[in-house]
Amino acid sequence: MSTTRLVRTIGMLLLAITSLHTTSAQSAGSITLQDTMTAEDWRLTMHPDGVDPSEEFALILTMDAQADVHVATVEFNSSENELDIYYPPDFDFAHALPTVFMVPAINDQSMVGYSGTGFRDFRTAVDYATLCAASGMAAVLFECASQPYFVAKDVLNYVAANHDRLHIDPDRFGILSVSGQAQTALTLLSHADIEAVDWVRAFVALYPHIESVPRPATTPDVLLVTAGSDLPQRRTLVDRAIARLQFYGIEPSIVEYPAGVHHFDSAMNTEQSRDAIQAALDFLAAELDVGM
Repeated sequence: MSTTRLVRTIGMLLLAITSLHTTSAQSAGSITLQDTMTAEDWRLTMHPDGVDPSEEFALILTMDAQADVHVATVEFNSSENELDIYYPPDFDFAHALPTVFMVPAINDQSMVGYSGTGFRDFRTAVDYATLCAASGMAAVLFECASQPYFVAKDVLNYVAANHDRLHIDPDRFGILSVSGQAQTALTLLSHADIEAVDWVRAFVALYPHIESVPRPATTPDVLLVTAGSDLPQRRTLVDRAIARLQFYGIEPSIVEYPAGVHHFDSAMNTEQSRDAIQAALDFLAAELDVGM
């Protein structure tokens, strides 16, 4: 067992003793409130010293409800790799929710070298997950021990087989990505052999870094939130990606932040950055019929 996993396990046990119940999300039944902890408590289990190595990547848009989001953790494969599902603060665990799936661009070993954390506790990803949950959607993050496409495929297959107990609505399913995560997402969307790919109704990419656009197996509504002051080569790649999507019959919606740089959502504390993040959340909420 890794040091991070051991620390996290100890933290969860202490929280269970304090709250007089044990976390049982691994059971065969549907996840309940008793199988979760708040996002704030989850953060403490991941970073018991109170130091998040990826703090510099915190989003500049926040909501009061984020700390009260519920987080359930389950194992998704025989290697005991874990995924986290974020639920809205007022969720009753009695029905299925519109759900946002998030994917990594690189594996956790590379992520630790880049940010000091793996994908599932990378601050940008966690902040987007809690924002989605605070906006009425479930969100899924996961450990990524190997090549991102193959791990994401395993997670999607697990979600497809267990969506009822996870309270995930297959008719209201979307993908959210930033930067190179968009490439992983587009690769997934090109594979008809993944059942959950056919569920995807909405795909959002913020300041995307896209090298290629394979022919999609499904045609979700697409929103690209572009950074107008990104590197010229990245802007060229975005233009090519838009043209390729159009060739495949997908007309993406575009929200451009002219002054935005790469990672503007954490690097630029401006109203325009907050508006761009909110536009992504609003698009997902509308496409996934939040509140319906």
